[in-house]
Amino acid sequence: MSDDVTDSYRSSLDDLKMNSKPQISMLTMLAEDHEQFASDIVRVIEEQIKKILFFNVFRAESHPQMVDVKHM
Repeated sequence: MSDDVTDSYRSSLDDLKMNSKPQISMLTMLAEDHEQFASDIVRVIEEQIKKILFFNVFRAESHPQMVDVKHM
C-alpha cells in the first residue's frame, strides 16, 4: 500500500509544473488522507526538491543567460 501511495504522490508531484492551487490542494489532501505514510511522502517531496535544485544548478552552469532568478 505504501508503494501505491508514494507512486501516486510522486506522479502527481511530477505533474506540478507551476503554482497551481488545485494541484497543490489535491497533493495536500492526498497527504492528509494517507498520514500513516507521512515519512514516505516527505521523502518523495525531498527527492523532488533535490531534482529541481540539481536541474536549476545544471541549467545555470550550462546556460547562464536562461536562468530566471525568480524561480531559484
